[in-house]
Amino acid sequence: MTGIENKLTVRDKDSYRVVYVAQYKDKIFVLHAFKKKVDGVDKTSVKTIEQRWKQLKADRKANRV
Repeated sequence: MTGIENKLTVRDKDSYRVVYVAQYKDKIFVLHAFKKKVDGVDKTSVKTIEQRWKQLKADRKANRV
């Protein structure tokens, strides 16, 4: 997940993660939010985040968002 360093963890009896991008001056983009179910890395969530990050960069370059 190159370039994505912002992660928020909310802990209650369950843990939730929110992965977001705040490197743009005008917006903050939430790439993915999920309930943490396993110790370690959830490969499905990582794949989703990487796909959304790639799409966001393309959309920003094309001035779509």
